[in-house]
Amino acid sequence: MFDEAMKNVNKKKWLEAMEDEINSLHENYTFDLAKLPKGKRALKNKWVFRLKTNKNNTQPMYKARLVVKDFNQQKRVDFDEIFTPVVKMSSIRGVLGLAAAQNLEVERWMSGWPL
Repeated sequence: MFDEAMKNVNKKKWLEAMEDEINSLHENYTFDLAKLPKGKRALKNKWVFRLKTNKNNTQPMYKARLVVKDFNQQKRVDFDEIFTPVVKMSSIRGVLGLAAAQNLEVERWMSGWPL
């Protein structure tokens, strides 16, 4: 996929989409940089590209997403230790709505997230 996007005539637009994705990951505190523990290996990732069109058929939107190749994990070794930290905003709103309706408290659990 990456090679195809870089050979495409719209390479500049794909690169801009990738830059937007990286900026979004930083702005949303999606990850913390940390040293890899001894004996552990990092999961690989890949770029997924998608061309979105509007209902009005105006200019298409170039979308790029960085995803983890979690199929490389091994059961009973590192399967329960890593997850893909991507959540849709509608899911967050739903959970917060349920918490408000039930008069529950919501706590922040990720270090590095803004209050």
